[in-house]
Parts: sequence; structure tokens; C-alpha cells
Amino acid sequence: FKNIDLGIVGEPTDQTIQLGCLGSLHATVTVKGKAAHSARPWDGENALYKALPLIEHFSRIKPIEHTISNVTYKDVVSLTESQSSSGRTTVPEKWTCNINYRFSPVHELKEAELWLVNQLQSLNIPDLSYTIIDQSPPGKILNSNILNKAKEVLDLPVKAKQAWTDVAQLSEHGIPSFNYGPGLTAQAHRPDESVPSQNLIDYIEKLKHLLTSGGLTK
Repeated sequence: FKNIDLGIVGEPTDQTIQLGCLGSLHATVTVKGKAAHSARPWDGENALYKALPLIEHFSRIKPIEHTISNVTYKDVVSLTESQSSSGRTTVPEKWTCNINYRFSPVHELKEAELWLVNQLQSLNIPDLSYTIIDQSPPGKILNSNILNKAKEVLDLPVKAKQAWTDVAQLSEHGIPSFNYGPGLTAQAHRPDESVPSQNLIDYIEKLKHLLTSGGLTK
């Protein structure tokens, strides 16, 4: 790593240069109820119904923007998985979800974790528990002469990376880096995800120009 002057991460970037990246936290949240026959729901306590205030709360949280080095990131939080205890004729005794919090490089991991925990505790839902199961720091924007020269040679629009990428790991080691790769970010994680062939052609030509123009060695 000590010999790396610049990192280029080939994430899809809509034919733009995208700086830094978001951090990411995943939390497993569980709400417990009491099982009962669905014909006699009063004998139990529906865990899904108990969790409704949580679902509604996080659905109302709007993106929060932060601008760093002239590019704008958005803090966002989403419920990405949800399961109730199985049984078509059973009032569910447990409801579980995954909450994913994506946060901009203005935040440190501890700060982001505290924000998410405070959101959960503020709901005061009985029998709610949570565990942080995965955490990744954001990618810092490390300005350097070689990075600025690369941006100049590529001559592309510059934006923020609204996702987590390996720029985070590179920046932790003090390596200036940016995201630049073929593909459309709006297609990410969709069944029809694909890369336009012209994107690949343009990408290869741009990288050839970057590596052979001499711009990085001036």
C-alpha cells in the first residue's frame, strides 16, 4: 500500500467521477409479542402490530444533505428486510427487520451508531431489542496533486459517491482515490441490472488516455 499513489475503484458512476463514499451501518431489530390463534387474536399480542410505529417512523425520515469539497452526499436510512414468525393462522410472536443507515463522510462511525440507537430508543416500543451487526466507515476525500491531475485529464463531471465502496478502505490507508466505472447507478441491485456496451468502450478509452497521456507524471 505504501507504493500506491492513486486508487481508482471501478464502481458504476454514470460516466462521472464520484468522490469519497458513504459509511454503512446494519442493525437487526426484534420486537417480541405473544403467539395466538388468528381466530382468537386477543389471546396473544401481534408483534408486527407492535412494530408499526417503528416502520412508520423510519419511513418518514427524509434524506439529509451534506456538502464536502463541492459534492453533496445524502444521509439515508431504510428498512431492507422484514420477517414475522411463520404461520398463516398464527398471530406472530416475533417480528424482525434489518435497518441500513448510510451516512456521509462528515460523520464518524461512533456518531452514526449513536444516531441510529437514539432513533430506536426514542420509540419506546416494549420488548424491542437491537444489535449492530455490520459497520463500515465512510470514504474520506483525500485531495492530492495526482488525484487532481487525474480529474483534469479525464475531464468528466465530479459528484459524490452515494454508496459504500472500497474508497473507504483506501482512504483509511491514506491513499487518495475516487470511483469511476461503467454502468448506471440507478440500475444497481435490480433484476435488469446491466452495463451499456458504449459505457465500456468509453471507459476503456478514458483509462487509456489517463495512463498514456503523461498527465499523471507531470
